[in-house]
Amino acid sequence: MPNSDTRPARLAARLIRGAASENYLVLLVGGATVLLLLGIGAFVTPDTWLALTSGRVVADGGPPSADSLTAWTLGRDWIDQQWLGQLALYQIWSAGGLGLVGFVHVVIVIGTFAFALTVARRSGGSSRHVALVGLLAILPVGLVAGNIRTQTFALPLFVLVLWLLSRDSRAPSRHVFLTFPLLVLWANVHGSVIVGAGLVAMAGVLAVADGIRGKHSRIRIGHGAAMLATVPLALLATPYGAALLTYLRDTFGNPEIAKIAPEWMPTALEPVHAPFYLLAALTVGLVARYRRQLTTFEQIALAVLLVGALAAERNLAWFALAATLLLAPLWTPRRPARRDALAPVGPALAVAAFTIVGVVVAAAQGLSAVQRQVESRFPPAAAAVVADIARSDPSLELFTHPRYADWLIFRHPSLARRVPFDIRYELLTPRELRRFRRFREQIGADWRDAIGSARLIVTDSSEQPLDVLPPTSAVLAREPGARLVYADHDLAVVLRPTSDTTRP
Repeated sequence: MPNSDTRPARLAARLIRGAASENYLVLLVGGATVLLLLGIGAFVTPDTWLALTSGRVVADGGPPSADSLTAWTLGRDWIDQQWLGQLALYQIWSAGGLGLVGFVHVVIVIGTFAFALTVARRSGGSSRHVALVGLLAILPVGLVAGNIRTQTFALPLFVLVLWLLSRDSRAPSRHVFLTFPLLVLWANVHGSVIVGAGLVAMAGVLAVADGIRGKHSRIRIGHGAAMLATVPLALLATPYGAALLTYLRDTFGNPEIAKIAPEWMPTALEPVHAPFYLLAALTVGLVARYRRQLTTFEQIALAVLLVGALAAERNLAWFALAATLLLAPLWTPRRPARRDALAPVGPALAVAAFTIVGVVVAAAQGLSAVQRQVESRFPPAAAAVVADIARSDPSLELFTHPRYADWLIFRHPSLARRVPFDIRYELLTPRELRRFRRFREQIGADWRDAIGSARLIVTDSSEQPLDVLPPTSAVLAREPGARLVYADHDLAVVLRPTSDTTRP
């Protein structure tokens, strides 16, 4: 009988030997972790402030039904579909501030990416091929994940749902119904649940079609029908029920949103998107050559997600993660004779140690720089100036760039209901969105009239309409009697004189 004392040693040796052939992946994941940790503070964006502000509302009174934050939308129906994700981020902030929020964000993003790489390896992809696909995918993932918001919680849910559906398309199993609780959770943390619901529905339709064609007909039809039945049930399992459909309609059915929010626009041909386009080309080439190694579901999923990524930059992460999960196993069989040789243990341990030290140093440096990085874009002095002026004159109307709206409300709750609107664009009418765009882009000779009688203006001085016109803040500050009361970094605060105010 083998000595039980040797089992831990044998297990450790087996793990070391297994890890010895994963140097490429260790370096890839370690490098991505270091970069994300160093930029934690830079990932605090308007979406972060919206999540924290809304999370505080949820923590104080549960999921809201009417807006209580901004003037233009005050009292309107607020279907806060992301309520659970917002509450989670707010509770994390309450426990450890923005540093902890950023650290958890990085852990979730890297954990999701590492899981996708692991699935690709276990599916037959070589270490080199998985690492190369991952290298192309990490920047598209980072472009979306480099923004602390509730979508962070959706990333692992997406990968888990896609993995379960991919497995089921190859060998049908009851395990696929784990997608139901995943969709229920997803439906309460982020609106991108429509992506997961669409994938499950598509898999269900394909299963029914297989049954109709005679492949295990009754079992497959029942299997697919059950999958289809879970989709509406999951989408309705929120505090808002069927009203979630209204949220989706207002969000995805308003064409004015794409004219204001860059990430809703098609993915541009820019250098920063080069890895995405290389990944897209690799996907098309591999699928065209080895499509028989993919199931019908996997082929359609990759195609749909690629089209979605081309249609809107905010969808890049879904395609990149799907490609990471599915592509490498296609690539590896091209050279079946070239198998990964077992790397020496010594270099593997050196790579692991180097990576661990790098991650620890990056974590220490990144966490220590969070406050400085955040304040460079959201200066507390500017928020204090706005709050002090607003407090001194309760009748004073404000007009703030939505980029700064939730930050101002979160830092100074007294500004709630005085800030006109924020980045919850689904609450605004197309006319109101056009009104803001008219002011921001200086459209028409009377573009100033778009702000009505507002006198305290908070703008982003880095924006130059048409790339040639002067910043809006500079134009307003030159008005007779106007004062530039704060200007630093990209933020400017202008106080206009009473005599210049007019309403459209």
